[in-house]
Amino acid sequence: MTSIKTRAIIDHFPLTEHIKEAHKSQVIVLDAIQKAFAEGYKNVLLEAPVGSGKSAIAVTCSNFYGTSHMITPRKSLQDQYLDDFGQEDLVLMKGRNAYPCTYVSSGDKKPIYLQVVNDIESGRPVRVAPGGTSCAEGPCKNNVEEFRKCTDTTSEKINDAWVTTTNDPCPYHVAVGVAQRSPAVIHNLHSFIFQANFAARFDERDLLVVDECHEMEGVVRGFAERTLIVKVIIPEADIPFARMKTLSDWVDWLRDNYAKHYSETNRMDGTSERGEFLQELLVMEGFAEKFGEKFTAGVDWRNDHTKYTRFTFTPVQVGHMINQYLLDYGTKRLLMSGTIYSKSQFCRRNGLVEDETCFIRIGSTFPVKNRPIIFKDQYKVDTSHKMWDANFREMIEKVETIMDVFDDAKGLIHTPSYSASTAILAALRGTERAMAHSKDDFQSQLERFYRADDHPVFLSPICQQGVDFKYDRARFQILLRVPFLNTSDSFVGYQVENDYPWYNHQALVNFGQMIGRVNRSPDDFGVTILMDERFGKFLSKNRTVLPKWLNDAIVTK
Repeated sequence: MTSIKTRAIIDHFPLTEHIKEAHKSQVIVLDAIQKAFAEGYKNVLLEAPVGSGKSAIAVTCSNFYGTSHMITPRKSLQDQYLDDFGQEDLVLMKGRNAYPCTYVSSGDKKPIYLQVVNDIESGRPVRVAPGGTSCAEGPCKNNVEEFRKCTDTTSEKINDAWVTTTNDPCPYHVAVGVAQRSPAVIHNLHSFIFQANFAARFDERDLLVVDECHEMEGVVRGFAERTLIVKVIIPEADIPFARMKTLSDWVDWLRDNYAKHYSETNRMDGTSERGEFLQELLVMEGFAEKFGEKFTAGVDWRNDHTKYTRFTFTPVQVGHMINQYLLDYGTKRLLMSGTIYSKSQFCRRNGLVEDETCFIRIGSTFPVKNRPIIFKDQYKVDTSHKMWDANFREMIEKVETIMDVFDDAKGLIHTPSYSASTAILAALRGTERAMAHSKDDFQSQLERFYRADDHPVFLSPICQQGVDFKYDRARFQILLRVPFLNTSDSFVGYQVENDYPWYNHQALVNFGQMIGRVNRSPDDFGVTILMDERFGKFLSKNRTVLPKWLNDAIVTK
C-alpha cells in the first residue's frame, strides 16, 4: 500500500462544478504543508489573504490526512464550506440553537421529525423556522424528566397494562451522532469548545484545521472570563485595585467584605443567597487554578432599583488553555488566517512552540491596481480620540469630498464606535446617502444596504470581518481611525501597560481584516482610503511585518 509520505497531497484537491483545478499558489502551499508535516512539524501556520482559496486547501488536507475537525469562528463560514464542497464528505456540527425542536405535546410529529432527521443524516443544513423553537429552547431545557419523555424508551400503565414506547432521539443528538461517525466535520469554534471539552462528545483526530485562527485567543479568553455581581453599590474609592495582584486576592477580599450582605436563610429548594455567592467565589478560585492567577478586573455599576456592582475578571494568559480546549484535538494542526503577521507573536499568545511550528506566507493574486490603499495628504486628519471633537468638522468635509468622488458607487465607512456613527450620520444628513445601524438591527440594515440601488454609504463600527462587500456592494471604504482597541477596557488597558506588542498586533489584525472587505476576487475593484494621519507612523512602524502585497498597494502621492 502507498504510504502517506509518498502520495501527493494535490491528488486530494476537491474538484467541483465551479472549481476545475487548483491554482498555482494552492499547489505550492499544499506541497509546503505536506513537506512541513512530513518533517515533523506539529503546527502549520498559514497566512493567506482573501481570495487565496484557504477553504479548498483545508478540505484537501482533510481528505489527505484522514479524520479531521475543521473549525471556523462563524456559522456563515460553516455553511459556505458545505455549499462550496458538497455534502458527500463533509458534515456540519453546530450548537443546540441551530437545530429545530420537533417535540410536540400532541398530534403526529413523525413527518416533521423524519424530514429533519433525514436532512441531518444526509448532510443537508437544517434551520429553525422563524418563530420556531430550537433544541436549546425546547421543553427539556433544564428539565431531565421532559428530556427523557421526549427521547428515551418509556413505560406507562394504560388500562392495567404496561405499554412501552420508544421515542426518537433529539435532532441535536442525531447531529452529534452523525458528526461522531463522519471522518470530516465542520464545527463552529464556540460550540466545538463546549461540545469537546464540557460534553466530551469529540476526541482527537488526525488533523485539526482552524480557519480565521486569529480569533482563537479571544474566544478562549471569553470562555475563561468570569462575571460576579455584588448586590450593593461599592464606591470606587473603596475598591483596592492597587493591592489586588491575583485573582485569589480578589476572591478573599470579596468573601471577607461582602458575603455578609447576603442572607443565610434557606430557600424552599435548600439554597441561600450567601451560599450562591460563596459558590461563585469557589468557581473563581477554580478558574485561577486553570488559567493562572493573573486576571484583570473591570468594574461597572447599576444604581437604580436593582443596585449592584459588577466585576468582570479576564485572564491575561490563555495559551495553555487554547491547547487544552482546542489544539489537543488534532495530531496535526493547520491554522489559517489572512492576518497573522508575526509568527513569534502568534505562537507566544496562542500557546504554540515556535520550533514545532512552520510559518507559510503567500501573497495576493489580486492585481495591485485593483486594490489601492490611498494615504494622501488631502485626506489626512488627526481623528484620534483626543482630537476627535476639534477636528470633527474637517473630517466630515474630507468624507464628503470622498463621497463626491465616488458618487456613483456604494461605500463603507469604518467608524470607531456607535456614538461616532451617530454623530457622523447627523453631520452627513445633507447627502441622504449615509446610513448606519444600531447594536440591534445590524443584519437587517446590512441587507437593506446590499439591496439598495441608490449608492448608499454604510457607517459601521463592526465591519472589520465576517461581512462581504464584493463587487458593487462597495467600491470604496474609508478607515477613519487606526484600529487600536479601546484602552478604557480594563484588560486592554493592562496590555497597553504590560504587553504593548500584543496591543499593536491586535491593531494590525483589525487593519488587515478591514483592508479585505472591498476586494474579494481578482476581478473585483475597491479603493481603501486611510484618513487618520497617525496611519503614517503605524505603517512605518509595522512595515517589516506587513506582507509585501499589502505594502505594495499603499499610494501616498
